[in-house]
Amino acid sequence: MTTDEQANWRIEFEKTGEAQVRRNLSNPAIYSSPAKSDFARQWLREREAAREQREQQTYSYTRRTLWAAVAAVLVGVIAIIIAGAGWLYPNEPIPTKTNPNFIYKSLSRIGHVQLFRLDQVLMGQFFLRIDQAEKLTPAEVIEFHDAHCVIIAVEGERSAVIEGRSVFTYDHIDCRIIGR
Repeated sequence: MTTDEQANWRIEFEKTGEAQVRRNLSNPAIYSSPAKSDFARQWLREREAAREQREQQTYSYTRRTLWAAVAAVLVGVIAIIIAGAGWLYPNEPIPTKTNPNFIYKSLSRIGHVQLFRLDQVLMGQFFLRIDQAEKLTPAEVIEFHDAHCVIIAVEGERSAVIEGRSVFTYDHIDCRIIGR
């Protein structure tokens, strides 16, 4: 038996199909050559092994898909529970160590905030208008809304003496949050 013969038989078997090759094997008159019968059995075993491998791959893929779906359902259930807990227990303001209407330095109150705005573009930059007893300078660190801020710029400073003490008023202070 040569490889050319086997190649021709393989082509013949592919054209005929598995079911017909099985039927032909049961009839010794069709595959009269023992070499062709042996090769037909070998070819059928190869086809069966390939089919089993495909079935195993399909089963493995199906099992992985099932576990992925189970994981997705669990994540969804957890998300629903968390969303429900947020609805049952709405966000309360976080208690602060400091009064949000005042500015502190080293936990000592140094001034009163009249107006502030958080800049959405600069993310974490406050604009303040304050009255206080101490003069502020750029690069100084203050505490405001439980955040440590560094002063970037001071504008519109005015000072006055009220009841024997100096009071500084600023129209505009730029602060950058540096930590909480």
